[in-house]
Amino acid sequence: MPVDVTTVVGNLLDNAIDAARVSRNAPREVEIELLQEDSTLHVTVVDSGDGVALDFVEQLFTEGATTKHDSGIPGGRGIGLALSRQISRSLGGDLWLSSRGDAAASLRGAEFIARLPRVMAEEGQWVGQT
Repeated sequence: MPVDVTTVVGNLLDNAIDAARVSRNAPREVEIELLQEDSTLHVTVVDSGDGVALDFVEQLFTEGATTKHDSGIPGGRGIGLALSRQISRSLGGDLWLSSRGDAAASLRGAEFIARLPRVMAEEGQWVGQT
């Protein structure tokens, strides 16, 4: 797996796991979907956390913005989402918050989607993989 893909997927998963871990919702779950469309990889990550507060949505992808100040969770420097969006955009894609949380959904927390063009070659092969 290319380093850029590992970074984006890893940051999204880390954040989702952290959100589910400190959530009031049960069960604590994270769901990831990877979908290949030609050379583009679509990544969707949703968690059972408490969602993203409305007043924090605008800051979400700003370097240094974090919700993990007092959670006791390692990390929380506010770099992961900013870096992941920067990587996604450098590849010609993007990363966005598709849902800040939905009380009616089976997994009620936030949902993030990343579109990473030109990282997939043939079916099931990464670009540069032999």
